[in-house]
Amino acid sequence: RIYVKYETSEALYSEWVIALANFCVDVPIALVGASAQILIAYQFSGFPAELFQTIFGWTLLIFLVYDSLFSCVAAYAPDAQLAQLVATPLLTIFMLFNGFVVSRAAAPAWFKWIFLISPNFHT
Repeated sequence: RIYVKYETSEALYSEWVIALANFCVDVPIALVGASAQILIAYQFSGFPAELFQTIFGWTLLIFLVYDSLFSCVAAYAPDAQLAQLVATPLLTIFMLFNGFVVSRAAAPAWFKWIFLISPNFHT
């Protein structure tokens, strides 16, 4: 982020160039890494082959949701420490209200809305 500030302030290039370069480089690398991780976990799970496309699709979707969420938090925060401070409660709430730790039936009435926004609950 600091390098981008210096280079855009000196008018070397605009912000969309760094965004395009990050998209062309970081997104494919992240997708390959996530796909490899999903494939390894699927092989260890012992699920039948018919479920591979469904499990791969949903798991990749969850990866993209959390990657986008944490990218948004990182863009908002001025430094890494504040980004971690902001992201930790979000991740904790989404992991807690996933339907396994706290079920929808066991949750208090005022927490029912959290299940609707938790990405882990819908997988």
